Amino acid sequence: MSNLMWFIIWVIFSIIIGLAVVGTMGLIKELKNSMFGNDDPILGEIRLFPWEHEIEGYLICDGRSLDMEQNVALYSLLGFHYGGSEEEKVFSIPYLPAVKGMVYAICIDGRYPISKM
Repeated sequence: MSNLMWFIIWVIFSIIIGLAVVGTMGLIKELKNSMFGNDDPILGEIRLFPWEHEIEGYLICDGRSLDMEQNVALYSLLGFHYGGSEEEKVFSIPYLPAVKGMVYAICIDGRYPISKM
């Protein structure tokens, strides 16, 4: 076989391997999402974390008050259900006690939940 023929076979083989790797990466991401939840958190969702510190985008559910004007989207979901004051322009997040070194945390920076009708 000529060098050109070997080169064409090599290019086709490389493309097939590349597509297989990219496809596998997508499959791994889908598997991870199905096992550990979506990478894109939803505003107001509550998750149980296996540590006792806050992470970016979440607040520990300790019943604290938040400013309504700085957290408009979260306030639109929670309202005064967990406490707060319209005069002071604050609302509260839920109080959920820690469980054996794990804490509940509420998402404060995520997609706004939209219902599908």
